[in-house]
Amino acid sequence: MEKIARGVSQKMGRPDDVVGARIAKRFVEESLERLRGNALVLCDLSRRYRLGIVSNFYGNLSAVCREVGLSPFLSVIIDSTVVGVLKPNPEIFHAALRVFQIEPAQAVFVGDSLQRDMAGARAVGMAHVWLTPKPFHDGEACCPNDPVAHGLEEVRALFA
Repeated sequence: MEKIARGVSQKMGRPDDVVGARIAKRFVEESLERLRGNALVLCDLSRRYRLGIVSNFYGNLSAVCREVGLSPFLSVIIDSTVVGVLKPNPEIFHAALRVFQIEPAQAVFVGDSLQRDMAGARAVGMAHVWLTPKPFHDGEACCPNDPVAHGLEEVRALFA
């Protein structure tokens, strides 16, 4: 993270390692705080539902989930690099459904990208919830009557 932050600070005209280190530290602290809050929601949801992740990732998603403490709440972790296809390709969604041993109509996909997540879930016949930050949501979801959530707390409320 420090290397990335250092590069960003250089692009901003502040080639100062101290600035890069401060940016990296703040990013990591805020990310871990968000993860801890989200872990509580995932823990609660995992008591009632089988949860999984389908992600366009780099081949180390399982390790990352383990490292940040999310693995205990997840029944399925599908990493695009591992399965060899990217969202919105229907095959990545089918990979998760096969592990769960369920049909698309029995699943709900929660994702933050209309083009990758919502379109992919729709293509396989899965219900879907668009997870989008409030400041950036200025339109309708991809399909009529689709739920829109602005955080995992709202997702939890949809499935309460």
